[in-house]
Amino acid sequence: KTGTWKYFHSNGKLEQTGLYNKDGKPEGIWRWYFDSGQLVREENYYKGKRDGLSEEFDENGVLIEMGEYYDGLEDGPWFRLIGDYYQRGNYRDGLRTGMWYDYHLQSNENKTDSLVIFKGGFIEDLPDGKHIYYWDNQKIKDEGLYIMGRKEGNWTKYNYDGTLFLIISFVNGVETRYDGVKIKPPIESEE
Repeated sequence: KTGTWKYFHSNGKLEQTGLYNKDGKPEGIWRWYFDSGQLVREENYYKGKRDGLSEEFDENGVLIEMGEYYDGLEDGPWFRLIGDYYQRGNYRDGLRTGMWYDYHLQSNENKTDSLVIFKGGFIEDLPDGKHIYYWDNQKIKDEGLYIMGRKEGNWTKYNYDGTLFLIISFVNGVETRYDGVKIKPPIESEE
C-alpha cells in the first residue's frame, strides 16, 4: 500500500483516511470517524510510528484524550476524560513521570467543578513520593509514601468525616504493622 487510502463503514460513510509512505507505513495525519461522520481520532505518524499530536473525541465531539507521541511513545503532557473523571499528567518515553492528578467532575445548574480525587508522583511509571486519595468532600481518604514503586512508612486511612480510621506501616513494600500490631514478614520459599 502506498499513497492516500480511505476505509469506509458498512453504511458507506468514511471510517478512516491517511497516507502510506513508499515503505507501506502510515505517514502524516490519519483520521478516524464514527459511522455518523463525526471525527473520533486524529493522529500524526512518521515512518509508521505515532509522532506528534494525538486527539480523540466522543460521539458528541467532546475532546476525551489529548497528548503527544514521539517515536511511537507518549511524551509530554496528556489529558484523558472518562465519563465524569479526568486525568492529567506527563509522560517521558511512554512512561508516567512527575505529578499526576485525577479529578471528579461535578455539574450543577450554573457550572462544572473539578474535585481532585488523587494526586501522586511517578518516576519511569513507578509510583514515587507522596500519594493522596480524596473523598468527594475533599477530605483525605488515604495517604502514604512510595519509593520507586514500593510503599514505605505509614499509610494512613481516614473516615469520610476526616477522622483517623487506620494506619498501616510498610518497609520496602512489605506490610509490617496493621493498626499498630506487628505483622510477621512473609516466609520466602526456597526453590
